[in-house]
Amino acid sequence: MIKIINLFISALFIFLVFSACNRTGKESGLNKNTKAQNEPVKVIFDTDIAYDWDDVGALAVLHGLANLGEAEILGMAVAASDSETRLYAPQCLDIINTYYNRPDIPIGVCSPNGVDAGAVYTKDIVLNYGFTSDIGNNAPDAVELYRKILSEQPDTSVVLISVGMLTNLKDLLNSKPDQYSSLNGVELIKKKIKKWVCMGGTYPSGESSNFDGDEPTAQYSVDNWPTEILSVGRGSYDFYTGATLPDTPEDNPVRIVYELMQKKHGKEKIEHGSADLAAVIAAVRDPYKYWDVQTGGKIFVTYYGDDRWQSYTEWKKTEDGNHSYLIPGSEQTDTLRNLINELMTMPPLIETAASPVKVGFDTNMADD
Repeated sequence: MIKIINLFISALFIFLVFSACNRTGKESGLNKNTKAQNEPVKVIFDTDIAYDWDDVGALAVLHGLANLGEAEILGMAVAASDSETRLYAPQCLDIINTYYNRPDIPIGVCSPNGVDAGAVYTKDIVLNYGFTSDIGNNAPDAVELYRKILSEQPDTSVVLISVGMLTNLKDLLNSKPDQYSSLNGVELIKKKIKKWVCMGGTYPSGESSNFDGDEPTAQYSVDNWPTEILSVGRGSYDFYTGATLPDTPEDNPVRIVYELMQKKHGKEKIEHGSADLAAVIAAVRDPYKYWDVQTGGKIFVTYYGDDRWQSYTEWKKTEDGNHSYLIPGSEQTDTLRNLINELMTMPPLIETAASPVKVGFDTNMADD
């Protein structure tokens, strides 16, 4: 009976949101795609979920779009290599996926030769959320997982979203034929991936974000990627989201992470930056509806000095360039903020017995 009631409440929520939007005629919100595509966008989500919590918000937005039938989440992987992140990050992803009633989404981990991130909040969630994920040390290698997923998809059908460091992408580019495909990495990407949407860089030029820490990897990945790249750089997501999360259930792990980090950082408001969340919107929906897009060029990544944390990106117009970026300052701020907040607070559509239940999560751990 409880499952039926929860299903009814979820369905009623969606109905009321659509009804309200249709009555007011607002474009901002869940009905922005008035002519939704016939097939959902097939997505692979590559994340450095560990220290900055906009990755968690991006995951909520992606699940919201999947609830609307606009996205199909094929798999995801952790893009950082330290032992704590490799242990706790996949479990945190699994907890969130299970909350949204998608417990079967495969999750991979980065090879040990990547960048360290640290389990700033993922460890707290895993150890204190009343749900035990068994993925932990059992998560497969990200490249092996990606090759398996890609081999099973129609040609040029997958959109890869990266919201962290790029070790997994570099390793995929360099991968060899295996039991899943006779193609090498570059050939497999070219055959199966339609577009890479990358949260990183500053455009048309400036210091990088998400390319820092391992600039040679970022440079290699961008230089050798064989399909379209859409980059979401600094200045195209200058707004905060998450204000509506306190309206969601207390056992919502996304809400728990935002409240935990709000306390850890002494923030007055629960809202946080929207970089990774904007990348998800640009990947699944038509970015031209929310931004101006600069096309027809190529992204160049350079790094300088002895400190590898200093990097620089520049976009240049080229005759055959297939790299584009969201033009900073062109974003429809209010529309995007409203849309993202609505997607972040969307409940799971169906309650299942596998859903995690929070048991006494103590946000005081933020003081540790």
